[in-house]
Amino acid sequence: MSESFEWGVHVLRPVGPQELALIRRAGISRVSVPLPWRWTEPQRGNWQLAALDHFLSPLREAGLPLQGLLGPAMAHALPDHALDVDAPDFAARFATACGAIAERVPDITVFRVESELNAAAWWERVGTRRRRGNAWRDASFRCELLRGAVGAVRGARPDAEIRVTLHAGVPGWRSELQRWLREGVEFDRLGLTLQPCFLLPDPALATRCGDAVLEAKEVLATGSSKATVEVSRVAYPTRGSRFTPRRQRNFLEEAARSAQQAGAVGLHWWALRDQAHDDPILRYWTPAQERHYGMLYYDGVEKPVADALRVLATGDRFGEGTRAG
Repeated sequence: MSESFEWGVHVLRPVGPQELALIRRAGISRVSVPLPWRWTEPQRGNWQLAALDHFLSPLREAGLPLQGLLGPAMAHALPDHALDVDAPDFAARFATACGAIAERVPDITVFRVESELNAAAWWERVGTRRRRGNAWRDASFRCELLRGAVGAVRGARPDAEIRVTLHAGVPGWRSELQRWLREGVEFDRLGLTLQPCFLLPDPALATRCGDAVLEAKEVLATGSSKATVEVSRVAYPTRGSRFTPRRQRNFLEEAARSAQQAGAVGLHWWALRDQAHDDPILRYWTPAQERHYGMLYYDGVEKPVADALRVLATGDRFGEGTRAG
């Protein structure tokens, strides 16, 4: 594997020494962390970073490169004073908040703005209820929200790298990307979210990662965009008799191979650790599969996929300084 390929993992909850050791050992080159508006401006005009600093402190002390996730505009990540997405000023307020948060974390130089907006209209609004409001059905609103937020972050942090994401498993995702390009959304990297084994257990379905990367690169080239492409969120659950730890490991290996062969510049696994149950802050019910995507079980025990990622990222076959052949 190329040494410049970015290996990442999403961290959703505070980490301890054992998890930090795993991240270092696995050769992770980017840790994605949420920077929700709800944590930073709980009351309008009253900015507080104590909760965010507490969450980020172990990662910062370990010197791990971070990617800050701005948003998403979902009920669990929005403050109570900004829950009405249908309000006329919501898009402008969301953009302002994204810029303000980015400005307040100067040590983070990579930001992912929003999250798979092409999935907002039906899957996230109707299926999972993660997003609330009729505005999500309007593609022009989604584009306005993204363009404004990207512009605000660019203005607040001209030194930062800006990334946006699409869910490549939702029909019409290429058309949504074309709209973004036509309407002037500027970004440095496009991330693709994929869940090819959400229902089916066959790890060979991971080749969809490479297919999606090629499709995205074609659209970007047509729009004269120089943005690079990565797999920004992918995973395989370990649950029941069909979705086994061995198949999860095989899925990662196939996803990484196909993505890199297609010209992707990175792959980020969702997530570091399983969830034993839903977090009450979410305000929606998480599908059971999504609570079992981690590299670790919820009690901290490593799954085989953690060691597979280490071999892929470092080339160290046995974990003792021996390069993989």
